[in-house]
Amino acid sequence: MPNWLERMCQKAINHTIAFWMIVTLAALLVVGVNYRYTRDFISGPFPISGEELDKVSDADQAEHFYIRVSGSKTIDTGIQQITTTTRNGVKESERVSAGYFAVLVGDRFLVVKSPSPPNGTVEGELKPMPDQLRTEISSSFGADKVQQYIRPLLLDTEGFRYPGYWAVAVGLVLLFCLFRYLLPALTLRKDISRNPVIKRVRGWGDPVTLAVEIEEEYRKHVEYKSQGQRVTERYVIEDRFFHFNVLRFHDLVWAYKKVTQHSVNFIPTGKSYSAVMVFYGGSATVSGSSTQIDELLQKTALKSPWAIFGFSSELKDLFNKKTEDFCTAVEIRRRELQQKA
Repeated sequence: MPNWLERMCQKAINHTIAFWMIVTLAALLVVGVNYRYTRDFISGPFPISGEELDKVSDADQAEHFYIRVSGSKTIDTGIQQITTTTRNGVKESERVSAGYFAVLVGDRFLVVKSPSPPNGTVEGELKPMPDQLRTEISSSFGADKVQQYIRPLLLDTEGFRYPGYWAVAVGLVLLFCLFRYLLPALTLRKDISRNPVIKRVRGWGDPVTLAVEIEEEYRKHVEYKSQGQRVTERYVIEDRFFHFNVLRFHDLVWAYKKVTQHSVNFIPTGKSYSAVMVFYGGSATVSGSSTQIDELLQKTALKSPWAIFGFSSELKDLFNKKTEDFCTAVEIRRRELQQKA
């Protein structure tokens, strides 16, 4: 039967697996709902003749809407899309971002929205022609001619693939997360003994006895609790939805108070405080008020007097660049204290 530590580690692993499975299923559902777009994004654009376009009465119901057409003649309708740039409600500039051109495909024209006049083959997303655009074209060429010679469709040459590119990027990120988080979780679920927490505790002594001891402190001897962190007499226990960890004060190397200044638009809005504790095997960051953090570090100094307390750029550089020397100094302090005792 699994001991308490193994059950807690297993719980965090199960949460991780369930979360990424739900995310994966949601992603597959989104792809399935947008099957037509996915198919056209991957396989399109599809070549379509004038005769096939004549059969399309509703662009939303077309078999393919990312298409390629070949035009024999292009007419500039004179209608333009103007993009205006404003700042604080004041217009700064405006530019022509696209024009609307009538391209002769077969024996009728297809209106094409493009930043430059189309020449020959044109590809883009087939859409219903907006009512306002149809009205403007009708006022320029006459409603009868529009009805007879212009299809009620619009081919937009820009923007079709952009959502697909974003989806591909999101898919790559999801794939990385699955390899980074889901695959290791599945591996640990098969063999919980490979969990770093279990391996670390096994190095401290009998894992069954220690599991009972840590559970006892977790439930009955919590000295400070904050945002998933529980500080007990001998341990710092992190119990979060996706993560479980245990570190003991016997392995403390360095601890200091971290003050973070918050601001909005460079205007200070307050400070947050936390105790950063670095152990052999990991680190923990415990948040609280300034007074709570001071008291926590004072108690920690009594539990682990050999550790280095306080922060300076010199200590940070020494720890980052010469970690072994840093830890050696801590162990020398530990031996000196043990000899005095």
